[in-house]
Amino acid sequence: MLEYVYTVKRPLIEDVQTARKLLVAADRLCLTELKLYVESVLADKFVDETNAAELLLFADSYSCALLKETTMDVCVSDPNVVMKTPGWALIEESDTLLTEVFEHTHTDNKEDACTKDSDDSMDLDQLDVFSLRERLDEADLDVDGSRETLIGRLEDLLKSKAETTTE
Repeated sequence: MLEYVYTVKRPLIEDVQTARKLLVAADRLCLTELKLYVESVLADKFVDETNAAELLLFADSYSCALLKETTMDVCVSDPNVVMKTPGWALIEESDTLLTEVFEHTHTDNKEDACTKDSDDSMDLDQLDVFSLRERLDEADLDVDGSRETLIGRLEDLLKSKAETTTE
């Protein structure tokens, strides 16, 4: 952690527990770039059927939209395995998370929404987290937070653009 703070050198992450500890520390210290990096490593290298439910809870707790989306993808792709893991019992205790997983199961193809020409005609709910963060970054807005927070920022941006053009 200190090496990152002083050198901005990204840490080598070799296991899930190290990644989780780094993410929690980065979140507490408001090191957003490090948090997003660790989140992307977790989502890319460590999520599987055996830990998807547990990491979904973790992602929800720390507003890690990309990790949450990735874990829900795994839950949807192989529910029989995921539902047999110890973490699933905790998911079952949360009506909100169960609803989100169910909704994630029945969402339209998100790639279709990404191909639209303008942000104004786009259904932001259909964009994946990467696309949401990409649009926020282009507008120099904060890219950290839950999916709902990211969508809210984009909606505010679109609303302010619309107000500016009508004036």
